[in-house]
Amino acid sequence: EGFPCICHDDFHAVKDLTTLLIARGRRKIVMISAPEEDIAAGRNRRCGAEAALREAGLDIPLPIETSTFEAKGGKTAMQNLLARHPDLDAVVCATDTMAMGALCALREAGRNVPGDVSIVGVGDSWVDNVSTPGLTTAHFFFRQCGEEAAKLLLELIDEGKDAGRVRQTRLQYMIVERGSV
Repeated sequence: EGFPCICHDDFHAVKDLTTLLIARGRRKIVMISAPEEDIAAGRNRRCGAEAALREAGLDIPLPIETSTFEAKGGKTAMQNLLARHPDLDAVVCATDTMAMGALCALREAGRNVPGDVSIVGVGDSWVDNVSTPGLTTAHFFFRQCGEEAAKLLLELIDEGKDAGRVRQTRLQYMIVERGSV
């Protein structure tokens, strides 16, 4: 608040991904989250998943395991969630990289994706197209983000400190469905 910014809609992207899982009949949903200190990837994405559960009448505590941003962290988090919630049927991952690690852990545990467990991520990275199955994800428009940020910076330079206007832009996203749901 109070600062010019261009940002992605992390909350609604994860809310829509979680709603998709619920629409496909998944009810035992867990989350691999980024640390809460990361407002976008941690707090906002967690809150989006929780909002989808509440709106669907699944107002249960969302089991969460916090991960680092590497695939190794996603794998460890998935192993921990499987140990605590062996009947889980869906995983919401804060990033696609975490999801790749989780996918590896699910395979090692003998769980079939998407038959036994659905999994989603955020970011639409290149690996989502070559993983088996392909990862359902939220695509953010990073190029547009950079272009809008550059425009905003130029406006601020032109207007000077005393412009008095704070421009905040929340960019759109797109859910990309692949074989993991």
